[in-house]
Amino acid sequence: MPANIFQKLRETINKSISKPNWTGYELKCRITDLEWKWYFISRSIKLFNQSYLLEDDYRKTTGSKTASNYLMDCYMYFELFLFESKSFLDLLSGLYPRFIAFKGKSPRRSFSDFREWVCKKASSQSFPGDIIDFFTRETSWFPLLKDYRDMLAHTQGYNPMVGRNKDGKLLLQICTIEPSISENPHIGDVIFTIQNGLEALIGFSDAVLSKYAEVNLKRFDNDSIGVLSIVDEDSGRKVKMHLKFPGHITLDSSSEDVTTSFQRIRINDMIDTDLPFEEMVKLVISEFESIGISVDTE
Repeated sequence: MPANIFQKLRETINKSISKPNWTGYELKCRITDLEWKWYFISRSIKLFNQSYLLEDDYRKTTGSKTASNYLMDCYMYFELFLFESKSFLDLLSGLYPRFIAFKGKSPRRSFSDFREWVCKKASSQSFPGDIIDFFTRETSWFPLLKDYRDMLAHTQGYNPMVGRNKDGKLLLQICTIEPSISENPHIGDVIFTIQNGLEALIGFSDAVLSKYAEVNLKRFDNDSIGVLSIVDEDSGRKVKMHLKFPGHITLDSSSEDVTTSFQRIRINDMIDTDLPFEEMVKLVISEFESIGISVDTE
């Protein structure tokens, strides 16, 4: 089962959107995605700690300085923790703009870009000050996650450094020449720092998004629906395209040409959820016509 986080936000969605519709369903699916990610993160921490204790016990019991399989398990779960944490944050960055009304647009696919935008640009676009304050003061741990994750994803593999501190604690480090990782702490301490930051961010996000959702989700209580008929010029086939505010589009045909074009322009990503439905329809039509597909409304 997924972890039980964002319970307050889920309850707020249910109260704010009184009848079942696409928006409520989509938002709750996004929360479920985050809950599964948090489950993976929590499991990776637990498995890291178990492997760390087993490796420490193996070395103390045998007196061996040769690594057991438990050692590389530690590094494997460390990597899992980093990658799942970064994925969790990227998904979370796309959730914030769905609940908050503000001027302009924010990055929605990268937590790194979203965090930078919040800290440096959001104040000029009427973004809530309490969110700006939290991100400015309470997300200083994120570069640590980003540096380690990017190093393992793009720069190097593992080169373990194993030792003990003066108190006899087993230290697991990564030998690296990555300039952004200068202190090279025990990787268990890296996990602990990031875990605390994630937990604080989750608690804050659940509370603050619930607060703004109570007001801003009311506009989605009655989704507008429209249908477009797309003409595939090569085959002469008409394809109905259903649009449901805000931003959900499906095709009624498996026409390969039309579907490929639909995927290529990534129309869902181009729709501004704050646009009136009529303006959204015009945008969709113009985007399809820009690649040679004529669209007629029905």
